[in-house]
Amino acid sequence: TFMNDTSWNAVADDGYELLALLQTAQSGLVPDWSNAAGAPAAGEEGAYGPDASRTPWRVATDYVWFNEPRAVTFLDNLATYVDGNGGIARLFEPNSNFRGGLAMSALQSASAKAQEYTDAWLTTSVDDDTYFPGTLRPLYMLLMAHKLPKGCN
Repeated sequence: TFMNDTSWNAVADDGYELLALLQTAQSGLVPDWSNAAGAPAAGEEGAYGPDASRTPWRVATDYVWFNEPRAVTFLDNLATYVDGNGGIARLFEPNSNFRGGLAMSALQSASAKAQEYTDAWLTTSVDDDTYFPGTLRPLYMLLMAHKLPKGCN
């Protein structure tokens, strides 16, 4: 079964190497799509868009479930971007896809910062009527509350 297959560790290692490369190139953000070398995928401009905005949630899940130190580094880099660019309530589209994802960047921080980011996301007006924001909002909230069940046990 895949549970006992250690080759997944190599996949995780490669993924974190790519995320680090991408964050370095984009001041803490990652693009929607890239190739394995870290260049924007064909037809993509390398922007932090709706696909990339879900990356913090995935990485934060790795931190919460497995206490992964590389997740802490990724989230810290993203939080530095958030703090340097006006905070959660001023960045990107006003929906949970973007702002909830950015709020994940403080999950590993002191509880005051995590609360500040969560409040900034949940107390600003957001439009979650479309599929991704509306679906991700409760998932993000569960993870932020440490109530998202750990999968594949």
